[in-house]
Amino acid sequence: MPAHLLRALARLSRIGAAAVAALCIVIAQLVAPAPASAAVAAPINTAPTALGIAESNLYFMTASELATAMQAFEQMGVKQIRIFLPWRAIEPNRGAYNWAIADRILDAAAAKGIGVVGAVTSTPIWASRNGFWLPNAAPDDPNTYAQFMVRLAERYGAGSAQPRIAAYEIWNEPNANIGWSPQPNVAGYTQLLKLAYTAIKAVEPTATVVGGVLGAGLSFGTWTINPVNYLTQMYAAGAQGYFDALSFHPYNFSSSFSAGAPYANTPYRQLMSLRALMNSAGDGAKKIWTTEYGVPTSAVNGATQAAWITDFATTWSALDGVGPMFIYSLVDRPNETPWGVFDRNWVAKPGVEAIRTWIAAHTPGGEVISKASG
Repeated sequence: MPAHLLRALARLSRIGAAAVAALCIVIAQLVAPAPASAAVAAPINTAPTALGIAESNLYFMTASELATAMQAFEQMGVKQIRIFLPWRAIEPNRGAYNWAIADRILDAAAAKGIGVVGAVTSTPIWASRNGFWLPNAAPDDPNTYAQFMVRLAERYGAGSAQPRIAAYEIWNEPNANIGWSPQPNVAGYTQLLKLAYTAIKAVEPTATVVGGVLGAGLSFGTWTINPVNYLTQMYAAGAQGYFDALSFHPYNFSSSFSAGAPYANTPYRQLMSLRALMNSAGDGAKKIWTTEYGVPTSAVNGATQAAWITDFATTWSALDGVGPMFIYSLVDRPNETPWGVFDRNWVAKPGVEAIRTWIAAHTPGGEVISKASG
């Protein structure tokens, strides 16, 4: 099974639990008012040397755990993060929103001057005929997702009273059946991307919308579609003009990123093919971001995890046409695959120092996305 499928499977139970919890939140929380004070969102540095952290578990942390996470980001020098914002939990009933947890995360990031990429996935039960059983079920009507993205941009985007999201990522790994259930559907995802992009831009014209969010791997029955084939079909379905950057997750448990350069169908070679495909389609100016890359310490030891993070950052940042990097993830969680650079007790693995050293050695510079104005 491809690496990104193993990681996604480990998260299924957690996402389902969040949905149940969200349904039990009182109505007063569902309609929490938007903050009134004005502020400027921290930007995202889109230079290929910019290294951040992708941490989906922030949404499921207690206030104390969140504070510890933010302190860890600060100590490593992390200035940008990619977070999971589950549509399933934030809008558990149509038109009724629970912003409390998202507010808490985004306020904490803003207080540290950390830029945020918001990745929005997971379907509410009401939005899909398969929603009860499949957390990432394809929405019956992709307009419902687009409408949610409007509410999200209105609350956290450049035109809001307190901008706190610098870029929006549309879904997560839809080229796998865990990411887009019950099976990948390129036309369905492309339609959702087009509607979400159009809806976000209508309320926030300067927004950066990241599409694709494709996991590395091979085509396997109705389970997965090779990311290069998937992007080819996205263009055929009319995706051009509906994303500002493409996201790719080049996971590989068996070797470092650079070691894949000579071999077909490795994440390295798939990245090269994605870049060539975008160039030939007229999207040469659009960057490929990696909003998730990592290796769990159940597959390698801590020293190897650190070495592969450094190898990835060094290799990725030297390539043409790429943008920022986000390492998955910050901290291990009980009974889950240990992706973190901290263990479940917040003891640092060697990866923490690898990230801190990389960030310290690479000054910000480069292009940035700023959310100071609409």
